[in-house]
Amino acid sequence: MPSQSGLFMKRIGIFAGLSDDACDEISGLVHAHYYAKDQPLFKQGDPGDALYLVADGRIRIFLEDARHERDLAFCGEGEILGEMALLTGEPRSASATAATDSRVLVISKEDFDALVGRNPSIMREVAKVLAHRQAQTDAQLLPASNDIHVGTLQAAQKLTIQIDEAEREEEVEEICATDFFEELEQKAKRLRAAQHG
Repeated sequence: MPSQSGLFMKRIGIFAGLSDDACDEISGLVHAHYYAKDQPLFKQGDPGDALYLVADGRIRIFLEDARHERDLAFCGEGEILGEMALLTGEPRSASATAATDSRVLVISKEDFDALVGRNPSIMREVAKVLAHRQAQTDAQLLPASNDIHVGTLQAAQKLTIQIDEAEREEEVEEICATDFFEELEQKAKRLRAAQHG
């Protein structure tokens, strides 16, 4: 049975498919931070050194320039943010501020990289989040054209399908590499040879 914090980790999409033990391990890696309304989590251009998991509250993600700010998204309980810079190593492409008093769990880049090394399925879930976020951002930043929006959604769906197919192929290769499967294949060859011999 997972701990209370492990149960919370299972409610976060990218960790939902992990074992109870893995979720308990993740809960040991996170550090809780409290942000008052309008307090920044990070600024556009900051280094991407952590992944943020919203435990309570609401976080506003936005672009800013000298003249104005443009909202990109709002993240609520169970959602992640900061994943793009964490994966690319590039500076933060947007700013994030607490839209309400919020509790956010933070995983450092080093801990996240080690975690993904032990649980590669997390990357598939992060890719789904990235595809969804990119579709949202494109819809807000590009001219409001149904053709563009539909094309972006189709691209996101295609990426998800490709990721699922790649994972399925990997699982089939693992099954085919087992001794049982090799033994079965040898028996089939002997039977075919006996029928034709």
